[in-house]
Amino acid sequence: MKSKKAFLLGEHTINIIIGILAIVILVLVGMGIFGIFSVDNKAQQAQSNLGNIMAVISRLEKKDGGGSETRTLASPQNWILVGWPVDFFKSEFSVASGRDNDDTKDTAYTQEDIPNECKSNGWEKCLCFCQLEINDILNGCNTKSSCGSLDKYSKIVIDNNPNSDRTLFIRIDKPKTIEITLDKQNNKLSIIEKE
Repeated sequence: MKSKKAFLLGEHTINIIIGILAIVILVLVGMGIFGIFSVDNKAQQAQSNLGNIMAVISRLEKKDGGGSETRTLASPQNWILVGWPVDFFKSEFSVASGRDNDDTKDTAYTQEDIPNECKSNGWEKCLCFCQLEINDILNGCNTKSSCGSLDKYSKIVIDNNPNSDRTLFIRIDKPKTIEITLDKQNNKLSIIEKE
């Protein structure tokens, strides 16, 4: 009688172990699927935000003197909003991008350094939401980005300081309020991060 109970207990233990392994495998598969959708979701969020910004710019273009509108960007987190080309102030951008400032001639971005998406569309100036890569922003933009043309503007400012002539980036690491301003008389587009 005892051997029959021991046999049933062993069989029951094996069923429990198999059940636990099946649950672990299902959880791992679920996490993998979630990761795939999460990456795609960030790209969709970037595309949606860029579409909203370009729609604001389009509305401001229709106004006589231009104007301004405020938007809040909450996503995609750990992405950046950056204007290209970024060679206006090479030494300042090389610091912002995490590059070594000692040899900006070799390390700073030039007029030709723009994301592949912009190049393939023939744009000389563009606005992009890019996956953040601290050491090489251009590589991040070439890996995952959503871009739109800004070729019609002679001056573009992207910064958190409205008095700056620098073209930097706005990092989305928490919800940010930005103000989009179009000065039609000076053909200047500003996207300023509000404090």
